[in-house]
Amino acid sequence: MNQTMKKYPAEQVAVYVRVSTEDQANKQEGSLKSQRQRCSEWLKGKGYSASDDTVRVYSEEGESGKDMDRPQFRRLMLDVRRGKVKLIVFAELSRISRSLPDFLQMSTEWADRDVQFASIRESFIDSTSPHGRLMIA
Repeated sequence: MNQTMKKYPAEQVAVYVRVSTEDQANKQEGSLKSQRQRCSEWLKGKGYSASDDTVRVYSEEGESGKDMDRPQFRRLMLDVRRGKVKLIVFAELSRISRSLPDFLQMSTEWADRDVQFASIRESFIDSTSPHGRLMIA
């Protein structure tokens, strides 16, 4: 794998956001809007033109992260398997998964398909950089 972050066309970039409760949705820090904004800022910092019009946004409200049986997550994984997504960004690990075995399964599949991913909050969960890859290897 290349030692630097690969640059993909914006249509191959995915932002995944999720809240499981109305209370989370109403809190500024954890709202879907706040999660999208943080992901967009991260992407802009990496040189992407990151708006909801230029990247794929998978947004779920009222879905638990306890397993991978979520409509937008299934759609994301289908797009990964079809080769439509090559970079996935999420605000924090708990938004994409609350299960370590599920996260290991999905991150292994992403690696097998040469899909990079990054968590904004847990900067060590970042396959776009050499240090991040070392931490998750």
